[in-house]
Amino acid sequence: MEIQEQELVPVPYIIKMARKKAGLTQKELAARLETTDTVISAYENGHTNPTVGMLQRIVNSCGMHLKVDICDTSLDEPGLLERQAKTRRIMRLRAEAHAEAERLHGKPRVMPGFQEAVLDILAGRDRESTRVL
Repeated sequence: MEIQEQELVPVPYIIKMARKKAGLTQKELAARLETTDTVISAYENGHTNPTVGMLQRIVNSCGMHLKVDICDTSLDEPGLLERQAKTRRIMRLRAEAHAEAERLHGKPRVMPGFQEAVLDILAGRDRESTRVL
């Protein structure tokens, strides 16, 4: 799973997609990491956050590597932090929509209302508390 430089992807989404791409169940991934499937589930559902070290171990166990860039955003262009916040909300909505579609239909797909929610966020209309699903 190649994530482009400007994309901000939620950690739970990264973990779940890496595990699925590797063809592992939560229990199998947990065994590789010498932890429990409950911990993996908590990571994937965003109930708890892994350390960067644990995230590295997770993606390595799935046959991938993790690349993290840290930069001083105060030196970046104006409006960057606002655009990053919008991107995070969009990615969270996308992850929620895919998870709900998978729950309902057995496979990920974009749910109705997702595109409108993205357009609202980009236009500055905050849908933070609005569910798209």
